[in-house]
Amino acid sequence: MPLALLRSRLTSLSELAGVRGVAIVDSASGMVIEQAGTVENLETLAEAAIEFWRLSGRLRTSLSSLDALNAAALSFARGMLLLQPLTTVSSERALILVAIVTTEQVDWQQWNQAVTSLSQTAQTV
Repeated sequence: MPLALLRSRLTSLSELAGVRGVAIVDSASGMVIEQAGTVENLETLAEAAIEFWRLSGRLRTSLSSLDALNAAALSFARGMLLLQPLTTVSSERALILVAIVTTEQVDWQQWNQAVTSLSQTAQTV
């Protein structure tokens, strides 16, 4: 049941205005666990995107005055890439939400509610 609910919430997130694709990625292995949306090659993009998250981990000492990374947003010519932890198992392992969005169209209040719900579900899986 928890995995079905996780899939359902991820699909709901992918259907929000401006959201083109979302994936849950294991930060340690780089593997996509679940994905939803209309982006071509979403799995490949998500697996590549997790490297940005890993880079922040390697730079943890240099960035320590800022404390833990809560989220990352990278702007590209054809969309924005968002990375946000859903769960944290250790400093080396977390489930990361990777999203490809068109920022002008996203209702960020609705986004935050959906991500909070997804995160709560991910912690039970």
